[in-house]
Parts: sequence; structure tokens; C-alpha cells
Amino acid sequence: MKKVAVVITKLITVALLMPLHALALQDESGFNSISLEDVTPNDVSRAAVAFINLSTSPGIDGSVINVNKGEQRQTKFTRGSLGFANDFSLDWTFMNFYTSGSITAAHLDDQILFNTQDSREFLVNIDRQIIAIELSGGFLIPITKNLKVTPYISVISSNFKNDSDAQRLGANNPLVKLPPIAEIESTTHALTTAYTIDIEYERWLKFGLLEIEAQYASSTTKTEDKINAFLNFNESIQTLTAQARWNAPTSLELFDLTWDWHTYYKHTHFLNLNRNAIGFNYFHEIGIGADYQWNIKALNLFGVRYIGIRSSVLFGDDVEGVSTEIYFK
Repeated sequence: MKKVAVVITKLITVALLMPLHALALQDESGFNSISLEDVTPNDVSRAAVAFINLSTSPGIDGSVINVNKGEQRQTKFTRGSLGFANDFSLDWTFMNFYTSGSITAAHLDDQILFNTQDSREFLVNIDRQIIAIELSGGFLIPITKNLKVTPYISVISSNFKNDSDAQRLGANNPLVKLPPIAEIESTTHALTTAYTIDIEYERWLKFGLLEIEAQYASSTTKTEDKINAFLNFNESIQTLTAQARWNAPTSLELFDLTWDWHTYYKHTHFLNLNRNAIGFNYFHEIGIGADYQWNIKALNLFGVRYIGIRSSVLFGDDVEGVSTEIYFK
């Protein structure tokens, strides 16, 4: 019984921090079952850090993701966030002050089948809710008319509420689920500090505006769980994103203000993340959207150039998904 308890404790620990985007490695025969012995504490902590990065971005970012791997895994994840990003002028310098913030809520309903080297199988049921608040501050530095650099610091506070249980599958019939042999409830707090540098180049061409952007971020996440000490860790991760966006005007107007349309491609890469930690370390995003040219400036400080909406598809390195975003800039 003690050995079984140790096994269950470990697999629930893994499951509590398993991110929604974590798709296990596949071979030509399809989905590989998850071996409990192959998962290391470092994989777990890196997976959690990557999940926090994926779940905390400015704007109203909504997505629904379903993972169907037959008996091996059934996952449904929903996410939404509300945020802003702005910069305002400073009279005493040529630089602008940049600030952003967001609040994100997410829900995960997950079932994962784990096996052990002695051929035992356990089904873990996970229900998790996540709330995160992000605040950022920095400076927008114009280098030339077309090029600007924005270094800034972000602080992200996250709370994870987890309700999980594990069931051992029947030895004679793998579809028979025995009563839960382990249950756990946990609330984990995570604090992330990120240092980011954003480089953006834009140029008006004959048919519209071309924007090219590159961003590098180095973040450190520390967790605290007052009940389960094994959920405490301190991990760092570096992320690189590159984006190309094409903007063009339309003939549509609303209250004498015009709408523009845009299309974009974005690549996200986790530079120091082992692919086995969450099942991938990069993905692509292709989307299309529209911007409403608002151009207001409150108190001669905070300005809003436009309100936009866009939708995109995500793919690559075992990742599939869709995203819809409403944003202010």
C-alpha cells in the first residue's frame, strides 16, 4: 500500500501541473502512453512555467481546445482574458512610458492515463481553475522614424485551484474503473517576473503598412503551495517570438472613422525548454483581423489608436488550436 501511495502521489503531482497544451510525443503508430517513471520533477516545473507563459497575454484572448487521444487522454480547456497596452509621452525625455496589464481566467477538465513499469494503469481526473493578473512597465524608445525598441518588466501573479483524483484500472478489464484510491485538493500561488525587449519596425508601402516585430523574454516563476510542499519550485524560461503583419485600409466607415484589415504570421519558440516537458517547444500562428481607427487621447497622456479583433489558428510541433482576440492599442 505504501508503494501504491507513493506512485499515486507522484502521478497526481504531475497531473496537477500538466499544461493543457501538453500533447505527448507521437510516433507512426499514434499516441504513446505516458510512463510515470519517465517524468522528472524538472519536466513538471518547466511544463508549469510554459503553461503560465501561454496563459497570460494582454487583450481579450479567448480559446477553446479539445484533446481527444482515445483512452489515453481526454482534455477540454477554455480561456479568456481582458487587458490593455498603452504608452504616453514624457515632457522631459524623447522616450514614452509603456504600460500594460491583463487579467486571465482559465478552466481545465482533463483525464490522463498513466502506466508504470510493472504494467499497472491509473486514470487521473483533473479539474483546475486558473486566475492570473499581469502588470508591466517600461520605456518605448524611438530609434528612427520606422524603428522603435521597448524594454519592460512584467510581474504576473497566478492562483491555481486543483481538484484531482486517481483511479486504478481493473487488471482483467482495462475499461473497468475502480473507486478512487487517492484524492487531492490544492491551491498553488505562482509569482512570475519577466524581463522583455521588444523591437518593432514598420514601413508604409504602396498597398499598406508592413510591421515586423521580434520579442525576447526571460522569466522566472516561483510557486508556493502551503499544503503540498512538492508543488513548490523556482524555474526560469526564455521565449522568442517573431511576427510579420500586413495592414491595409478598407472602404468601411463608422462615425466617420475607417476600418482597416490585417493578416499576420507569428512564431513562438521556447528556447531552453525540453520538448518532453510539455510535448512541444514551438508553434506557429496565422490569423486575420480588422482594426477600427479610434485615435483618442485622454488627459493628453493615454492614447488609443485603434480597437481591433482578430482570429487565428495555431499549429506545429504537436500543437493545434484556435484563438479569438479583441484588443485596444
